[in-house]
Amino acid sequence: VYLPDTLWSSMNRSQVFDLKIDKKIRAKRLVEEYGQFDIIELSAAINKITNRFGGNRVKEALAMLESNRLYETAILLLDYYDKSYQHSKEKYKDPGLVFEIESTTGSPIRNAELLINQADQLQL
Repeated sequence: VYLPDTLWSSMNRSQVFDLKIDKKIRAKRLVEEYGQFDIIELSAAINKITNRFGGNRVKEALAMLESNRLYETAILLLDYYDKSYQHSKEKYKDPGLVFEIESTTGSPIRNAELLINQADQLQL
């Protein structure tokens, strides 16, 4: 994805809320949202991350997917995505612009409330 330099620069100078939700909650939601997708489509998406995730981990994820172990597949893939997001955050964001918010729920409404409350506290 290409972003114009001015937009990319502006994004990296802006505040960010890092919503921390337990991996088990996130995996459950991923299964609910993507579990009905065709296994061929899901496999193709997993194969796209082979170079960064590693061939063995991709094989493991695909084997779980083939066995209809969707929750375990989601947990494994979240390891990849969490590390990727963490690396990006460390590389491009000033730590003073990142505000972590802990959540114990997967409820979009409750999490939106947490984000709004934090924004209000920071007067954003």
